[in-house]
Amino acid sequence: MEKGYGYHRIWKMLHGNGVEISRSTARRYYYKIFPEWVGRRGACLDRTTRIRIFSEIKRLRMIGYSYGRIIEAIEEMYGVRLSKSFVSRWLRGIRSPFSGRRIPSIDFLKKTPDCGYVIGVVAGDGWAIRSREGDMWIGSKAKDREFIEEFAESLERFSEGRRRGRYRYGRGYSE
Repeated sequence: MEKGYGYHRIWKMLHGNGVEISRSTARRYYYKIFPEWVGRRGACLDRTTRIRIFSEIKRLRMIGYSYGRIIEAIEEMYGVRLSKSFVSRWLRGIRSPFSGRRIPSIDFLKKTPDCGYVIGVVAGDGWAIRSREGDMWIGSKAKDREFIEEFAESLERFSEGRRRGRYRYGRGYSE
């Protein structure tokens, strides 16, 4: 097959001839058959590696490395070539390996009984909302006053006193 026939073009040809195949399946088979045609970008790095690279980029910038030297150092250490715009966005705070809608790594949580209790309540009877300003609101609604009080205390211990919310029993919830 000639270069220029990407998986999308092949999928359109197959789909036009009545072959029912999803685009993702066509892509998967295409890259199995032609692994040398996989783009430069490759697979996305896992979150822990991105976080390590992020902290290394910040450290290198603090000691005075230019973007070009940072890119070379990261490529030497991790075998990953980053673009200048990528490094710039991370350093200016526009992008971050910590942001995103992905499930956060459990490795970053302190494994305490309060952590387990808060996660269990939120998964069962509670809720968690991120506001437009970036604040996180965690709460639960229940009729049992002792349950809500215990949840509020655990949430305060878990958040290490950073709880800015309020506790009210009258409506049966804690924030």
